[in-house]
Amino acid sequence: MFETKIPFKKFSSIVALGLLAGSASANVLYNNTNLEEFGSQGVPPGWMASAFRVTESACPFGCDVSDITLLLRSGTLFGPTAGITLEVYSDSANQTDAPSAPGSSLISMINPSSFNTTAKFAVFSAPEQDTNTPAVFQKNSWYWVYLSATPEASLTEWSYDGGSGYWAFDRGEGAQFGDEGPFIMKVEGVKRSGSTGPIDPPSQVPLPGTVWLMGSALIGLLSTWRKKTA
Repeated sequence: MFETKIPFKKFSSIVALGLLAGSASANVLYNNTNLEEFGSQGVPPGWMASAFRVTESACPFGCDVSDITLLLRSGTLFGPTAGITLEVYSDSANQTDAPSAPGSSLISMINPSSFNTTAKFAVFSAPEQDTNTPAVFQKNSWYWVYLSATPEASLTEWSYDGGSGYWAFDRGEGAQFGDEGPFIMKVEGVKRSGSTGPIDPPSQVPLPGTVWLMGSALIGLLSTWRKKTA
């Protein structure tokens, strides 16, 4: 007779992975990539930052960073993407009406995860975050998307929309701040549900009485079997 083994463990792992993969989807928190490209601003080495506001409707209980997409100018990315860093910064004054300046770094994305040479979109993906840590984005708060590049980076310019917005940049001449022409970007995040703080561990469920009764019955049968074989 051939013994057939059913791979329950492998199947259950596949199901679990599928559930985890489809459990959360990113929503757009800020997007001005549909605007016309007016010019360029910021030439590496150095950095430039643009502010955006997270609304209560977008992140009622906070959001985790997912992807941030930047629109780069024509011919500004050649070959390797090493040396480019995109970071999310808090606002130093934590104001609700308008941002003031970049505060502390919250999350770092090293090098674009993908780049579309036709559309000139560079996508930066956030590293996997611990689900038990507080959300990065809080409702009714300003954040800064902070782009920097080393002299060896293949990035030479990035785009801005020329419209109303907040920006800061430093190309070695000291930080400067303004309120027109943020670079073109799309920020995506994953909504949290019910709380912005750590997730409580699942409570221990007491075993029902039937389980205890079954266990005692099995012990009784085992002791009877031992007496018969003795």
